[in-house]
Amino acid sequence: MLKFSVASALAASLLATSASAQSQQSVTYSANATEAPQRNLVQPIRPGDSTQPRGAQDSALSDALRLLAKRDYAAAYEGLITLAQQGDGRAMREIGWMYANGRGVTADPATALGWFQEAAIAGDERAMLILGTALARGLNIEKQPEAARYWLQRARASDERKIAGSAADELRKL
Repeated sequence: MLKFSVASALAASLLATSASAQSQQSVTYSANATEAPQRNLVQPIRPGDSTQPRGAQDSALSDALRLLAKRDYAAAYEGLITLAQQGDGRAMREIGWMYANGRGVTADPATALGWFQEAAIAGDERAMLILGTALARGLNIEKQPEAARYWLQRARASDERKIAGSAADELRKL
């Protein structure tokens, strides 16, 4: 029986994107969660810093996710980038997905990984799993087992069983 893994699906997408990419940018990642990628993708913020009340952010995120589902990528990106600049990890992860898959933006694996790292730093557990998997497998980046272990251990602590299980599977492969 085939076991579906969110990280595996995204990892395959990143791998496919890298094979077709003409030129790849290099981004340096660190196991230190307080360090952002060398390319600053969003304004520096701390979790909880927001100009909107949480309810308004939740509503804006729901609207952006609805637009993604309708494949209105330009409008979704606009809403997601605003939320990402306010520190919303889920929005950062969705932007990473857009770059990884070339949905509404030019496919760019390095930028995708940068967004996944920003989302992981912001506390998004699924982004921790995606980033850890990419670092463990060397997808569009040099393999970095220590950094991968750091992010995968954080994802393994997730309350969501699929994330925790997939992270545990990846950790066993390191």
